[in-house]
Amino acid sequence: MPMVIEGCLLHCASKALQKVNNNDELLSSIIIELTVAEALANAHDLTFNNSHFMTASANTKRRVKQTLNEISWKVYDHLLEAMKLFNLYCDKQDKLGNKPTQDLFDFKYQIDSVLRAFDNCYLYYEINQKQLSLF
Repeated sequence: MPMVIEGCLLHCASKALQKVNNNDELLSSIIIELTVAEALANAHDLTFNNSHFMTASANTKRRVKQTLNEISWKVYDHLLEAMKLFNLYCDKQDKLGNKPTQDLFDFKYQIDSVLRAFDNCYLYYEINQKQLSLF
């Protein structure tokens, strides 16, 4: 499955977070995680939509699909790491008594959209496939 939607949403989430005028180390780490996830999602799309992949032999397709699955899991891992860092940032700001800004709400909305896209489109299929292959 292509990851066009996830890549676009990751880009929007990264841009929403960059609007927060704060030189916080956690925010910088979140932006890095999102940038890596976005780059991986774009690499997934380029490979999935490559004409060589579409006309390749069955063995090649199987190996490429395995690589695409690994890339998709890496995207999800980076997304979860970004969420963990965001929760730490929110806890830190809460302890300091700072109120959340609209940009943070926009970022949270974008991240929730990415997670829903994964859950609805891709991750359900991949998790079931991995669970079946374990047994």
